Amino acid sequence: MRPWLLGAIVSLLILVVLLADNIVVTTQGDTQTPNIEKMVDFLLDTQFNGSLGLCREAPTAAPNTYWLASDNLWAWKALTLAANQPGLANAAEAGATAQKIKNSLTTLAAQYNLPTDSDGLPESFCHEAVIGGPVQLPFRTNNPQTLYSDSYTLKTDMRNGTAMPDWTNYSDLALYGALSYYWQNNDAAAISYYNMAVGMWNETSQGLQDVVNTNFTAGATTGDYSTFKVALLLYVSNLLGQNPSLRAELTNKIYAQQAENGGITTDYYANGASVGDTNTETTSIVIIALLTPPTPTQTPTPPVTPTATSTTPVTPTITPTATSTITISPTPPFFSTNDLMIIAIVSLTTIISLIIIVALKRPFKHLSSST
Repeated sequence: MRPWLLGAIVSLLILVVLLADNIVVTTQGDTQTPNIEKMVDFLLDTQFNGSLGLCREAPTAAPNTYWLASDNLWAWKALTLAANQPGLANAAEAGATAQKIKNSLTTLAAQYNLPTDSDGLPESFCHEAVIGGPVQLPFRTNNPQTLYSDSYTLKTDMRNGTAMPDWTNYSDLALYGALSYYWQNNDAAAISYYNMAVGMWNETSQGLQDVVNTNFTAGATTGDYSTFKVALLLYVSNLLGQNPSLRAELTNKIYAQQAENGGITTDYYANGASVGDTNTETTSIVIIALLTPPTPTQTPTPPVTPTATSTTPVTPTITPTATSTITISPTPPFFSTNDLMIIAIVSLTTIISLIIIVALKRPFKHLSSST
């Protein structure tokens, strides 16, 4: 047999074995990969009401309820971030929908005399910390406002009740406090409040065990952890550049809560099983956290005292309208993981083939000259 032919046969066999193994491994890996594009699709296709210009609370638990804050405030932020991701097939649609949500938020905030920021977006004295605004501390109790109720319900959160002396015992409030100081360049205070929340992380059952989520044991199927709090912790960790190993744990826990419809399930048991419905609030904060790149840890700056104002909302008089949805078709990337692996394997196989040919060439020449 000629050397080049033998080398080609051996190379082909090696290529077939490696490709078969690679396809199995890559497929298994893809099932563990978060699909941010599907999360965005969940907001666009399942949650967004084109007539109202808002995302509903949840497809099953509250299909006809719409929250200005936190749900749509965070949905606007999430879709704005997604619009700036060129790798997402639904980036353009995300940007267009984000603008519609913002228009609705500013219009409704003005109509109902709600407190607003400099862009006209409604404030809840809490949730605006996620989108870049300072809030007044200490936090006050929440007074959810029903702005309208007929064929659908329009609501917004408003933390304008009594002062909460124990607010730092709530992991989400501690993280909002950290964000408020972060936006004011007071990294020392931000990290201090952030560490309060980190201290509530249960490493065994992997959840934020604060004053709300208590009395858990590993493997328990009673009581539940809040997924949005995990995403909020990841978001603040990324902004402050803290705890890389913890960020990996948080990311894995979040990915495990993605449902078939692309949304993120609201809660999970200590044994990891998802419980609850997918909703706008949780999915939005997850997108925000995942699309916020980690920053290096920086030297804390001198403290700055946060401030905020408050007003009281009034009763709304808007007319209900029908629901509509948007459907988009994602497009695959130019090169998939399998493509890149195949290119690498083919290159390696070519090198192996050349080595085999060179190694076999000399013995055949020797036999030919001796006959």
